[in-house]
Amino acid sequence: MKKLKFKFPLFRTSISSQSPSFIIFLLFITFVFATYYCLITLWNYTQISDFKNYYEEGILFLKTGNMSPQFLFFQAPGHPFLISKIFNIFDSINPVIIQFLNICQYITAIILTHFSFKTQFSWIKYVGTFSLSICVSYLSLMGFLAAEFNFLFFFVIGNFLLIRYLQNENTFGILPRTLLILAIAFTFGLAQFVRPLSFYYLLFFGFGLFYLKVISKKTLIHSSKATLRQYGLVFSLFLFVAMNLYRNISGKWTYQPPQNGIWSIYVGFNAKAKGSYNAEDITQFKKIAEPLHWNGEALRAILKPITIERVKTNWQANIRQSQQRAIRLLVPYFTSYWFFAKGIPPSKNPIWILWMKAVFLLSTFTVLISYLSNGIYLFKLFRKKHLNTIETFAFCSLISTFLYILIHVFCLEIQPRYAAHLVFINLWILPLSLENFIQPNPKFQ
Repeated sequence: MKKLKFKFPLFRTSISSQSPSFIIFLLFITFVFATYYCLITLWNYTQISDFKNYYEEGILFLKTGNMSPQFLFFQAPGHPFLISKIFNIFDSINPVIIQFLNICQYITAIILTHFSFKTQFSWIKYVGTFSLSICVSYLSLMGFLAAEFNFLFFFVIGNFLLIRYLQNENTFGILPRTLLILAIAFTFGLAQFVRPLSFYYLLFFGFGLFYLKVISKKTLIHSSKATLRQYGLVFSLFLFVAMNLYRNISGKWTYQPPQNGIWSIYVGFNAKAKGSYNAEDITQFKKIAEPLHWNGEALRAILKPITIERVKTNWQANIRQSQQRAIRLLVPYFTSYWFFAKGIPPSKNPIWILWMKAVFLLSTFTVLISYLSNGIYLFKLFRKKHLNTIETFAFCSLISTFLYILIHVFCLEIQPRYAAHLVFINLWILPLSLENFIQPNPKFQ
């Protein structure tokens, strides 16, 4: 049998069809796909409110070209928009299409992370890949029609391309470099259109890059003097793309839903509910919003002063509750609430339930290990004088994650799903931080 060899310049790798690593990886991805497929076919998600909400919004946009004012006030329009386009392409409104798409998008994200950087010890990379494959933050949402998978798909592609840009900044010509900048901006813009989180990730990532280039004056290997300026160009183009996408749905130039984050702060400072989503807040707010037909400007004018008052009243309580809030946000086992309490399991067999709980506990363990390992790794990167391109990416991503966590824990509505992408980033960088403990060759990249 002829030996085939596949070359992927963008992946900076070549794979032999008969190499053990290729066969192992192919078998692993096949097993993961089969497991996810069984998950969405055996478990009934259709009674969950989020499932119905996104499904109905997608159908509404498909039929009328509009979304409900209530949905548009609270959430980004990208996910129902994409659902409607997928339904239109397949000429069907069967939700299984979107569930299947969730699987494909998540597996694609896992593959991209696997090939995003090299490690000196190949088995370490599989630790990260395995951890991502059982990540409960996404595993428990696999059959939902929620926006997490669409967002993650574009978010991971954007980061993957960003790594390639940092690695090839001095070797690419003007045209390839320009095309890569445009691709990064476009994919992050699509992610922002689905969920308004890319803005803060890129903003804080830029803070990390500014620290490295200007404040600390570390030596960044393979990085040019224009890196920071070009990153500013990426951010500007990203904003332009995101605002254009929002304008096409809402008719206004904006980069996030009309609530502008005020609602998230309002709920986040509900000390009684400890910042969690609660029926009391939404019921009272609906009484105000419905007579105003969910007019964004009018509602912001009403919401802003009462939010400020709530912040003044409860900021000390938020500080006291910060530990509980952080645990609920960042420990992914709490996401299983959506899986067990609101989904309908295929069987009440205790062995099945025990197996799923074991997977969730293992996933939670790997996530907690990633927090510890990456925290130590970040501290070491602070002390290093020379950073290669992957270390630069890891530093800026971890800084962005850390700053976002601080703000989210103290200020914003606490739902484990909202931190899913932060969990993913930590597991993505986990192989690098683990390898750091084994003292790899400092010249290896």
